[in-house]
Amino acid sequence: MAKDVVGFVKLNENNYLDWKYTINVVLRAIELDSYVFGDKKQPNKLEKPAEWKAWKMKSLKSLYIIMDSVERRLHRYLLHCESGREAWNEIKLMYGETHAGLVPLWQEFHEFRFKDGVKVTEQVDNFGKIASKLIAGDAKLDDAAIQAKLLSVLPKAFFQVRIAWDLIPPLRRNLDDLYKLIMAEEKHLAKKLKELESLKCALKRVKIEDSGDQTEQHKKIGNGKKKLDSEQRTRCSICEERGHKAEECALKKRAKTQVIASVSGVCHKTADSDEDAWLADTSASTHMTFRKDFFISYEPLSENLYLKVAGDRFLEVLGHGTIIVTEKIGGKIQERKMHNVLLVPELKKNLFSVSAIIEEGYSFYTVKTYCEVRNSENNLVHRGVKKNRGFFKMLFKIKSPASREST
Repeated sequence: MAKDVVGFVKLNENNYLDWKYTINVVLRAIELDSYVFGDKKQPNKLEKPAEWKAWKMKSLKSLYIIMDSVERRLHRYLLHCESGREAWNEIKLMYGETHAGLVPLWQEFHEFRFKDGVKVTEQVDNFGKIASKLIAGDAKLDDAAIQAKLLSVLPKAFFQVRIAWDLIPPLRRNLDDLYKLIMAEEKHLAKKLKELESLKCALKRVKIEDSGDQTEQHKKIGNGKKKLDSEQRTRCSICEERGHKAEECALKKRAKTQVIASVSGVCHKTADSDEDAWLADTSASTHMTFRKDFFISYEPLSENLYLKVAGDRFLEVLGHGTIIVTEKIGGKIQERKMHNVLLVPELKKNLFSVSAIIEEGYSFYTVKTYCEVRNSENNLVHRGVKKNRGFFKMLFKIKSPASREST
């Protein structure tokens, strides 16, 4: 049967009339036209079982030929059809003369893509209106098809929506929940973008008006004095200085103007002792390291800026710069630069920011035991393996300035 339809121009949104002519010719040539758009009625199965069986076989053959002449991505709209006649009528509803007004709507539906610079939720609303108009016009369009279309064209930055959706049992999925997930993720990404913009501005322009006593106090952050003087008051949990409580700490009162980034407490406390290791962190707003020898270019900060970690503690950021990483992908060593990496000596960890790479146009995917970073063309860029506490240890290596000069 496959040979009967070789050379067909597959039906899509733009070639209905050409397809209609071709399928008519083919069905007439193999004497199946009366089973599709003729007067060949279905016999009674109980009264004429042999005739019914012959009719059923011919009807299924016509269905097969029609399905084979339609682009595969449109098959989902015909899966409920049990005969060639039903498939023919369904296609006429989608693209035929009786519902010609639906054709441009179907084109809008299939060609829908998200545009940069426009709120995703606004575009989702417009997409929903297109789907509603199609359904109102008696088009066969169910929730599953709408969900599949929407998920297939979501911007890469919304990868968390796809992950969350896969975790929902199929029978419990509905459009309202998908819309809510997308709206929530857009708010989350907007917040992350705002934090990143604040970080960029802080690295360039932030100015902190500070008294001499406070400056001296900030320099002592993280010195780690272990012994407590019983005659003095409890040590402040924020700046670790004695003589005042946490709620009285000047650093806490001024934190909004001084803190330029934050990291997850779990990642900060992870037990990985490899000083060369980089851990992927979804809450870190930018890449961070405690190793100054990693940088190929480095610029110290002229102001006192701080990184907030678990327990409302603050670690001083000394500077920022560029680091080169290398990784063997597909048998070849590839290099990539990480820009705006913060130097935080007291962090004692190297953090690979998922937010930062997504902002640069990359995608971050996690599976049970590993993670991947891919570029806009879906090419593999970096990999990682799952470590303790659920964090992923990236597999790339640092290309130090010394090795760079030697090459």
